[in-house]
Amino acid sequence: MATVPYILTQADLEFHSQIMLEHCVFLHLAIEVEPYKTQAHEQWQLWKQYIEDGYPEGELSPLVSQLRILKKSILDKSLDGEWLGWLSASFMRHVLEELEEFSLLTQGLRPIPEIMAIQAWRLMSDHLEDAESKTDPIETEVKQQEQLLIKEAPAAIQALAHREYEPSQLMVDYQQAVLQLAADNGQPANDVQFMIGLSMRAGEKISQMLGAIQTLKPKTVINELLLRHWIVEGHYHAQELAVALQELRL
Repeated sequence: MATVPYILTQADLEFHSQIMLEHCVFLHLAIEVEPYKTQAHEQWQLWKQYIEDGYPEGELSPLVSQLRILKKSILDKSLDGEWLGWLSASFMRHVLEELEEFSLLTQGLRPIPEIMAIQAWRLMSDHLEDAESKTDPIETEVKQQEQLLIKEAPAAIQALAHREYEPSQLMVDYQQAVLQLAADNGQPANDVQFMIGLSMRAGEKISQMLGAIQTLKPKTVINELLLRHWIVEGHYHAQELAVALQELRL
């Protein structure tokens, strides 16, 4: 992956560490097969201790490595068709990608803006699609709103999300996707403020929708912690997208 230098902040460290801890909770709750269920709980304990101890230096890299091994093992089993519990391969890809994003930051690196923007769009869309899949069908109005938001996701950019690129080709394809997205919305392709505004509105709409679902918890299978997790990450990825677009100056 093409990268640029980045200085990890304390806010980055606290945010991503909490996200990793919550991933361990979700894995433990969803997995019903040993040794993975117990391993997820053990990982949760380690991340919890790390946070409570004030993020001691030298302990983060081993934690990231251990959690990567666990997530990859579960993903591989899922892709092989082995049932481990109530999770999907797409969910495991999502949480593994977020771990790799954190790992990159801890190495003093960050994806180039084109990749960062694509990742942010995809991760926001993942959250919304996951919410829609877990919303009880009797909640007709909420489900319809979720499905509408999913359709509003920028298909041109989403189409880039699962492809591998050389940096030069990625820039060309990303610019073409932005041209199409701007044209679809009747805006100049070089209107950076439009693109930033679009990203922020997408994050806000997703967060609002997830917040609305939160009030329906007696009628839904969505865990309340998972809802909060989606909302917090939605804001974070919307900010990432805005930063990437500002740097691209398309």
